[in-house]
Amino acid sequence: MKQYCIKFLAFVLALCVVPAMFFVYAQSTPNIYADSLLGTVRYKVELIRDTPSPRIILVGGSSSPYGTVTADFEKAFGMPCINVGVTAYFGVDYYISMLNKYTRAGDIVIFAPEHISLRAQNVDYHTLWFAIGNHSPSLALVPLRYYPGMAFSYLSYAKEKLKFFR
Repeated sequence: MKQYCIKFLAFVLALCVVPAMFFVYAQSTPNIYADSLLGTVRYKVELIRDTPSPRIILVGGSSSPYGTVTADFEKAFGMPCINVGVTAYFGVDYYISMLNKYTRAGDIVIFAPEHISLRAQNVDYHTLWFAIGNHSPSLALVPLRYYPGMAFSYLSYAKEKLKFFR
């Protein structure tokens, strides 16, 4: 019985090696959208993490980065302003996870979700993968309920990412 258990465990571990190597290889390639709006997620996470309070935090979909000027808020209120909005396709829960982790006493949060992001099932996991890519602090903000969708969309994300580098 002991020998059977050892062989079974070795078989299961062997099955995990190939997917693990694929994951490591795909994650080691640079982010395709690093120079686009999606690529700004890593900088926004670093800004909200490192900027001292009190500060103004703007959250929303794509209307947030395209429709607001943080310098105007900073000038009007005399405090730093961080715009963490990227796209509504991240879903409201991703932004709430970010706020739960990084807001502190004295912060002012202006949350302006777009209509489409209010639907709970309206998360584009593929887009989220491309935005957070290889940045582990951004990946750590992914809500638990997103995990199944993230897992199922990983293969198409990785194939597209690797196809770009061929």
